[in-house]
Amino acid sequence: MTFDLDIRTGNDGRARLHFDHIFISDIHFLTKQCKAKGLARMFANTDFDNLTLVGDIFDFWHAQDQEQWSLSKWQEQAVGHILRSDGQKTYLPGNHDEILRGHYIYKPGEDGTLALQEYRNTIGKNLFGLSIQNDSTYTDKMGRRFFVCHGDMFDNKLRSEKDQGAYKVGDTVIETCYLTESFLNRALNTEEISLVHIFAQSFAHIAERETNIKANAGNFARSSGYDGIICGHSHIEGIETLDNGTLFINDGSSTGHAPQFFAEDKHGNMAILTWRKKGLLIKDETGASEFCRWSDLGHPEFGQLPDLVDDQYTADAARLVKMAKNMHKRLDGAVPMPYAPPAHHPLKGPLIMPAVSSDAPRTDKAPKRPDTATDTLDHNASAMHASTTSHASEPQTLNL
Repeated sequence: MTFDLDIRTGNDGRARLHFDHIFISDIHFLTKQCKAKGLARMFANTDFDNLTLVGDIFDFWHAQDQEQWSLSKWQEQAVGHILRSDGQKTYLPGNHDEILRGHYIYKPGEDGTLALQEYRNTIGKNLFGLSIQNDSTYTDKMGRRFFVCHGDMFDNKLRSEKDQGAYKVGDTVIETCYLTESFLNRALNTEEISLVHIFAQSFAHIAERETNIKANAGNFARSSGYDGIICGHSHIEGIETLDNGTLFINDGSSTGHAPQFFAEDKHGNMAILTWRKKGLLIKDETGASEFCRWSDLGHPEFGQLPDLVDDQYTADAARLVKMAKNMHKRLDGAVPMPYAPPAHHPLKGPLIMPAVSSDAPRTDKAPKRPDTATDTLDHNASAMHASTTSHASEPQTLNL
């Protein structure tokens, strides 16, 4: 294995692992599955020039369903470390934090119908130092161009009403898998047990979903002139060359046995990295794995929990969640903005608009709901507002 680890000493005299660019998704802050302590260890002991948060960083779906809007102590610490870091930080919302993509607001009229009152756009804004975008483009050290997004845009199961049941079953299976992993790893005092790939192959609908995601991603990349796709969403990490030559990278998740992320080293070697208490598991693009112990690197402190910090950034972590809670609470009739790919790269496939939370009929002011699952994203591109893509100008600060 040739992946080089770059350890640098900062101005504060502390050694940290340095990366030019980190891609991480599916952290799911606000849930018990989130590996908050591991994330606090990781972000306290890394620095980066660029960090891309590839969606489902916060789980506002879960928070809304469970009426649980409080970060745990270590979740707040982990978010604080992210906000405190000096590098450029970009946040590409996923389906679980989709309200940050923007939303339509409907209000009941005097005749009982729902009218579109306004559209609130969050894309292009700056939220506590995080640049909120729908997607981005990344060029690796070999000059290859990657389209970066959460990945739900490629998920037919998520974008089709009739498959919502199967989608939720798949999510439940994966959540159960992670709970089982956590129990076994605690019982055996290890971090080695990972069941996601076993479950993914054992349940036909999960395997089919993953296959469809890759096929859609590959078709999108090929038709749009990209060499590859970097995404998350399925929680199944890997670096794979698809049949049409597209390099498909899933950066994993941080709800399983330990936090995962994708990065390149200074020579352009790619890997999925898993941050564990005893060391770093490196899985390169050939599928080969190597475990580097912190003690062998001369930095056992990389596996230790950082000191608790109470400052502006941990306060901002709580404020961010409170802002999202207030958005959900006060926006009665709000409909989260479905993901819209760049207008110049339309994605063929079904788009099902979220249902309004009322049985009342809409007025003509409301955007038309697609009649069938065969309506396409490019058909609805104008309604999705071209400004919602990541190709926006300088981010504006979001007023709270």
